[in-house]
Amino acid sequence: MNSQKIAHVGIFAALYTVIGMIPAFPLVGSSATMSFSEVLKPFNGILLNPYYGFLATGIGAFVLSLINPSLPFGFAYFIVPAVGSLQAGFLAYKKWKEGTVLLGVLIFLWYLFDTGRIVWYYPFLHFVALFFIIFTGKKLPALLKSKHIAVSLFIISFCATLTTHLTGSIFFLNMYSPSPEVFEKVVFIYPIERLIFTILSTVLCYAILKGGFIDRNRWKLL
Repeated sequence: MNSQKIAHVGIFAALYTVIGMIPAFPLVGSSATMSFSEVLKPFNGILLNPYYGFLATGIGAFVLSLINPSLPFGFAYFIVPAVGSLQAGFLAYKKWKEGTVLLGVLIFLWYLFDTGRIVWYYPFLHFVALFFIIFTGKKLPALLKSKHIAVSLFIISFCATLTTHLTGSIFFLNMYSPSPEVFEKVVFIYPIERLIFTILSTVLCYAILKGGFIDRNRWKLL
């Protein structure tokens, strides 16, 4: 990794940590609170690439977990948001097949748990995201360079946000063993939360990329 790549990863890791200190919504079923760093996960993957986006978000989230020990999952917290950046990068950089596998494996893992089979309908929105990846994934990188950039950004942000969400749900289920009622309670709540974060992420990415604040071709690390 050369000095330019280190600098880019460091900048966005630091940004993630700072934005992560701004609370957004309480995490249902836990005393923890989600932060507005949720909107940066797709952005890091889209701007940098899947792997450096994963690294930037992971480092930023790990530092955030040191600053705020109340975050869910302890030191393993960094994995959850980093997976979202990885997914966004896959979809933005012509790796939609990898994105399909990533989300598909997560959905499969959900059903390995007893609770997952009881609340079998919980990942309904994740199936929608998987549908988008399979049927639009190949077109998304080209759309990012067209007049339909907003559509591409929305789909990428949506899929990355849902990938993060299911990763967190699996971690939550595995580490805290909540009752099925917890997931039954949030099944009609999480779509609203995730849609809000998707819209915010789309607006952020569109404003920065379309507004010319950052040249993606200069910053991307592939």
